Amino acid sequence: MREIYEDWHAHAIAPFSERQVALDRVIEIAGRLSDKPFGSGPWDRHTSANGLLEARDAIEAERDAAIDALERLLTEDEIQEFRIRAAGYLRGRMWDERAPAWHPTYAGKLSRHWVAWRAHELGWTSERFGEFERRMASRGRMEHRIERIGKKYQWIAQHELTGRLSDIALVDGFLREDPELYRGPWQVGTREMDPTILVTRTKQHDSDRQGATWWSPHASRWRDDPPEARIAWMEDRTRDIPDPAQQIDVRDPDGRRWLVLDTNVGRNQWVMVDGERRIHRVTWHKVKSMLVASADVNRLERFLRCSEHGRDHPPDVDMPQGGYLGEYPWHPAFTGIDDGWVLGARGAIPVNATVANWYVERSGPDYSVEESFNLSVPSPALIRGLKLRLAEGRSLAYAAADSRILFKDPSADELGFSAAVVDYDSMRAFLDTESLEIVWTFTGEKSAHGGRRHRDAWGGMLEYWGIYRFDGGSIRGALNFDSTNATSEQFADFLANP
Repeated sequence: MREIYEDWHAHAIAPFSERQVALDRVIEIAGRLSDKPFGSGPWDRHTSANGLLEARDAIEAERDAAIDALERLLTEDEIQEFRIRAAGYLRGRMWDERAPAWHPTYAGKLSRHWVAWRAHELGWTSERFGEFERRMASRGRMEHRIERIGKKYQWIAQHELTGRLSDIALVDGFLREDPELYRGPWQVGTREMDPTILVTRTKQHDSDRQGATWWSPHASRWRDDPPEARIAWMEDRTRDIPDPAQQIDVRDPDGRRWLVLDTNVGRNQWVMVDGERRIHRVTWHKVKSMLVASADVNRLERFLRCSEHGRDHPPDVDMPQGGYLGEYPWHPAFTGIDDGWVLGARGAIPVNATVANWYVERSGPDYSVEESFNLSVPSPALIRGLKLRLAEGRSLAYAAADSRILFKDPSADELGFSAAVVDYDSMRAFLDTESLEIVWTFTGEKSAHGGRRHRDAWGGMLEYWGIYRFDGGSIRGALNFDSTNATSEQFADFLANP
């Protein structure tokens, strides 16, 4: 709130000496009040506690009188501006950054009553629309596919109220975050659809039956094996272990070379036993990546080898709500977005994410998409480095200035798991120019299961992980393996129940 207060002071107070004197008086009293404790000890010391409260009340009355004197020097509009931009700061945050960010609020009954009044004022009456709305099929208050006429009037009134408040009110912060000046509708959740996304669904297919694709070429074929065979499969360090280099360095059907920056692939084996669907195998693997300066790459590799948390939680991008995909990341809705992380407790290692996750949700009154979907988009660092822009809203891919596609999520228009791929040659040139390297973490597991659902039958698990680097010509690295054995009870139950 400090910046908001200082901006207000610069144009409303500083040019007027009489106002400055009045404000200084308010600040002096508010400072004394902030130093005054609310109490001095246990509640049975009534005399001391009551005396402190009385002293606080006296100073509060003195402060309020000083505020009244200041407001008499302001116009009606300036008084409103003072109460919104300065009064709350003077009450708390000027003296204690942990104090509540007090400011006028318009939430609650007052706003709801205004919306109801305005809906009637705009033209809704029971005589005009009551009979029609009584005949409408109702699917509850949260279903928006077909809405009452009255509801449409309420939407109009709500948006009008938002517009009116944007001129006079601050946007409330989350928890203890500072309130903000209103800059646009993305701050208050009034954007209901993204006009830059021109597809109603993607072909993302996270299924146990999903086969191999050009960007995720590993797939498994399983038989209905007995428990002993599933144990042998789980312990085998060659069967159903994807080759990381082949999962990272891929070619599309036209022979064009791509690097996979991010994907999450999972497949389970389900079988029918005595009319009941049971799980026999669980497999998954993840590809994650990050950008690091060439001078720091060896330190990063050593850190990741020693840090399971670092491998499992690579840098990501905290994507704010309310922005449009076509506005990312240049629009004010993305102010403050950061893909830079520092890893390692000693000798901090700066790194950047390569990918961000964009979630498109089918909810509320937004019927521009048929179902929710995830989309992998380039991180701000990658957008800057490759000079990318959203090509158009149908392919949801990213192109260079010459319109050549350099980054995409193939599952936007091809059946398969979601992934992020980048053009091999362009990425290599970018890394060489900026003295950067990509480091990938490749993690996964396979485990053997059996027995009835919600029982303890389990055969154990084989986990694997590796750190991989791109040397400009190939992907190099090695896998490491860790086994987790079942307890004797779990293993006995596993063998006894196919």
